[in-house]
Amino acid sequence: MSGHLRDLFYYQTLNTTLTHVFEILSKTIAVNTFVLTADENGDGTVIKAFNRGQTLLSEGSRLVGAADVEKPDPLLTLLRSGHFTEVPIVLKTGVVFGRLLAIHSQPFEFSGYDHSVLQTAGHLIAQTIDLENLTIKDTLTSNYINGIKGF
Repeated sequence: MSGHLRDLFYYQTLNTTLTHVFEILSKTIAVNTFVLTADENGDGTVIKAFNRGQTLLSEGSRLVGAADVEKPDPLLTLLRSGHFTEVPIVLKTGVVFGRLLAIHSQPFEFSGYDHSVLQTAGHLIAQTIDLENLTIKDTLTSNYINGIKGF
């Protein structure tokens, strides 16, 4: 994956899609938080987050990194306890863009239906990113249309 993650914030279609997807997910699956990460350079940066009640993650948070043994990260402890599920966001090129995560601060058992809804949402997000890439980047020359920088 090339480009800069910060450029994704300028893509209105992706942001609008994520807002609608998170709204639907929040009405379907009763967990605290839904996030989309972008795994450029393996850093798991949160590019969009929805929090209900308790804020577990916010935009710009990073999910990957060494845990401090003396001062453990409460989120890493929560994730290790199994109160989350994730779906990879795989682009048409086969590149894993990032992950769609559903996280809860209390014990929560995700149903088969929950996983199915998340999988469908992940496919929609991947399609939106693919379309954004086609919209702003000439696939023949790899030049950006109208001087837009990004993927």
